[in-house]
Amino acid sequence: MKRAIIVKGNPKIGKSSIITPIHDWIKNTYGATDVIKPANWKDGKVDEIRAILKVGKLVIGICSAGDDGATVNKFLDDCFKYDCDIIIGACRRRGSTFNSVRARLVYPSWITEWCMPEGIAPSANMALRISIGIDELKARLIALPKI
Repeated sequence: MKRAIIVKGNPKIGKSSIITPIHDWIKNTYGATDVIKPANWKDGKVDEIRAILKVGKLVIGICSAGDDGATVNKFLDDCFKYDCDIIIGACRRRGSTFNSVRARLVYPSWITEWCMPEGIAPSANMALRISIGIDELKARLIALPKI
């Protein structure tokens, strides 16, 4: 069974800032190699990333951009093309990005876990919320080499 971890939330809640550092963390921690070299771009003031990584035989798709339906669908197309075992992505709480994720990552082929930054620390400042979100994603991925 494949696994998706989706950071879901309103605009400017820290979705991209939580996901983007996870790419480097996976590479540095587990010696992952790039199947698709990271595509980096700026969306307003936010750095975005889209990449496919390989850790041993495990293939992981990562995309921090979750505000545009076309970007989310392109990322999911790449993940299916490269037969990703784990997808780490983002989407809004509703609308086209949420609908794409819900329609395409379906049980029993996919187990989808939702990470919601605004629920992590609703009264915290953005930096603390992002830090807690990054730690939460790391905790969900800590057993990568054992999978």
